[in-house]
Amino acid sequence: MEASYERESNAKSEYFNSLNNRVKKIIYRDTRYNIDYLYTAYVLDDKKIMNTYAVWLYELMAGIHKQRFTREQTREYVLFHLESIRKTIPDVVSPEKQQKLQEIIEEAQQSIRTYIPSDETKPDSKYEKEIEEYMDCLFHKDTRKAIGMIRRYMDQGMELHEMGARIVTDLFENHGWDSIFLGAAVLVDYILDSVRENHPDLVTLSVSMPQHLMDCEQAVREIRREFPDIKIAVGGKAFESTDDIWKKWPVDIYSRDARELLARADKICA
Repeated sequence: MEASYERESNAKSEYFNSLNNRVKKIIYRDTRYNIDYLYTAYVLDDKKIMNTYAVWLYELMAGIHKQRFTREQTREYVLFHLESIRKTIPDVVSPEKQQKLQEIIEEAQQSIRTYIPSDETKPDSKYEKEIEEYMDCLFHKDTRKAIGMIRRYMDQGMELHEMGARIVTDLFENHGWDSIFLGAAVLVDYILDSVRENHPDLVTLSVSMPQHLMDCEQAVREIRREFPDIKIAVGGKAFESTDDIWKKWPVDIYSRDARELLARADKICA
């Protein structure tokens, strides 16, 4: 991460020297996120994860910089940002991994080049500070702090990723199920401990951000290995940015809709 950031700042030294420390920190943070998504796409062997993220990043930056740069200028900036990572790969990655990683970035860059913006796309950076703080907790796997932040944000009336899972829990409760809601940003070990303690008929895992799909896969496979009779369901926004990666996992249900999930769960757990 440091090598990529240094390469980019050196290549555009005049531009970087004109930036204040806050903006430099944002660029450094974004570099970390980019590499996080790249790593996820690599490990899960799903280029769509990086492609979707790259287009989202371009739209986000276009919204943030719309007063200073044209869309084309922003596009070139994001492409250069990714190119800095691509060119750094041979310096920090073992030879057997280099080609695949570079191919993932090249395809992501092509996704940006061929992307046609929609007039309705209006990225919202309203909660940039909160997002940065929350993402930092997840990056460092500080679950306790992340959950505390979620509660604080809920008190402030913000819409959060946890709400979808909370709604699913309530829906199941209202249809006769006894449900246990573990919350957001839950570590795999905590999920497994809960399964061992409660031995449920169904475990439902929701993933909002693609970089946490690896943790989800680990949880799925460990639950299946230790409890082969327990049914497993997965869903969440993160799966929409993959090429149906759930099909490679030992899950019983994948659903994008809470009511469909309930109907299928009632059927297989009857």
